[in-house]
Amino acid sequence: MVSFKNRISNEVLDIKNSIKSFNEFLKNNVATVVITLFFTLMTYGIKLFQYSISIDTEMLINRYDWQLDTWASFGRFGLVFIKKILGLNPFNPYAACFLMVSAMIIFCLIWSYVINEFSFNENKSNIRNAIFPSVFITAPLFAEQFNFILQSFEVAFAIILCSIAILCVSNWVLDSKKVINLIIGIACMILGFGTYQSIVFLYISAALACYILIYISNKKSKVKLEKSFFILAAVKYLGSFIVAYVSFAIVNKIVVNIYGKSGYVDNMVKWGQQSVQECIENIVKYMKIAFLGDGIFYSKVFALVFIGLFVYAIINLFSKSRDKILLLLAMMAFILSPFILSIYMGNGQIPRMQFSYQFVIAMGIYIFSLVFDKKLLAIILSLFGFYVAFNQSYIVNRLFYTEQIKYEDDVRLADKISEKIELLNLGEIPEYPVVLVGGHRSKVPNQLRGEFLGLSWFEYGGDSHRALGFMRTIGYPYITATDEETQRAKEIAQTMDVWPNNGSVIFKDGLIIVRLS
Repeated sequence: MVSFKNRISNEVLDIKNSIKSFNEFLKNNVATVVITLFFTLMTYGIKLFQYSISIDTEMLINRYDWQLDTWASFGRFGLVFIKKILGLNPFNPYAACFLMVSAMIIFCLIWSYVINEFSFNENKSNIRNAIFPSVFITAPLFAEQFNFILQSFEVAFAIILCSIAILCVSNWVLDSKKVINLIIGIACMILGFGTYQSIVFLYISAALACYILIYISNKKSKVKLEKSFFILAAVKYLGSFIVAYVSFAIVNKIVVNIYGKSGYVDNMVKWGQQSVQECIENIVKYMKIAFLGDGIFYSKVFALVFIGLFVYAIINLFSKSRDKILLLLAMMAFILSPFILSIYMGNGQIPRMQFSYQFVIAMGIYIFSLVFDKKLLAIILSLFGFYVAFNQSYIVNRLFYTEQIKYEDDVRLADKISEKIELLNLGEIPEYPVVLVGGHRSKVPNQLRGEFLGLSWFEYGGDSHRALGFMRTIGYPYITATDEETQRAKEIAQTMDVWPNNGSVIFKDGLIIVRLS
């Protein structure tokens, strides 16, 4: 019993020492902290001082409990748990954005510490430590993800959980006696996976990265490990992940049985819905886009990282290092990890879900700086990383600028629509359904649009519930029409004038009809 108590006491002390080590890392790496803050504020500062909401956020504002139940029904019980445990009801966009940016700064610094820890570097100041957070945080795909401010903080928090999980599990991999680390790691994985499913694939990439970092550190004699370590480490990483994922699946099954199952996630999987050939073509097409860096969410740097890491692994086969095949397999799995989800889905991937893609880019540049550890080369690679980060940050700024101007334009349009509806003399809040026929696209100078960033609320199909849902969030609680009423309104609209002409808003057959186009 005494021995057990001592063991627990030692493990708790070890965790305290890890926290102390993290604090020391921050004190000794002020430059990394400053650079991380700079790029975070440059990229996301606008979200702290400007207000706008994106698709789905109107649902959380208008129907909070319904939205939480919906999340629970398709596997995001962790997201619901965090919302409820923090009491984030009613939804406050300003608080959400502040918490999001704060969480992003925290997860960048923790990730930087984790990477430094398993590179077995001393917690001394090194500009190399700023590479990963700078390149990772500024990714345009995060702009698309975090523009969904209804879940932005929770997703950022899930990334924090992922970093803590990989820190704890890796500590256990290095020392099997650290069982509490394993338990904490698995718990963080379960909650993170249950918050946003893409965290599963981010964790896989991170586990492979830590494995590679430990290998490189051992090769450089920064740490001495037993001959059988890397085989055992692979088993430990895989085993702990399987336990965590199975536990997540069990909890999710219980939650789904309570709230009902949504087809939202299942519908994304094209295997069985499309032919095998079509699914393979989807995957190949997506991989081509990712490699070539087509579009604003992907980067040509990925191809450089992919080739560079692959070449390094091949060259290592001709060295005297042990477990060379294991490194090659780990490296191949790592650089291909961004495509695991696409292969699973049999489809191209939604950019906002692709955390692993940017993780591989950021980590790849860091690994190069570790391998080529000459001071001059390390500086050059660091500067290259900051150059990439700056360009990514500028793209994100353009996206958010377009989004902000679009939002303001949508508010003006909503105000004008309301003014014309008031002229119908049906009361301040009409008791009749409103139908928007056609659509409207905001005209933003030098606009840069994403998947949803920059899209007008009146562009989703003006007759949908989206535009009216948005109007409710700014104080126009109009009634949504049924499908039958909407169809009838479309027929009537054929004879109407187009917005903004006087005949573009009418009341007929118990319906308020607005013809936008």
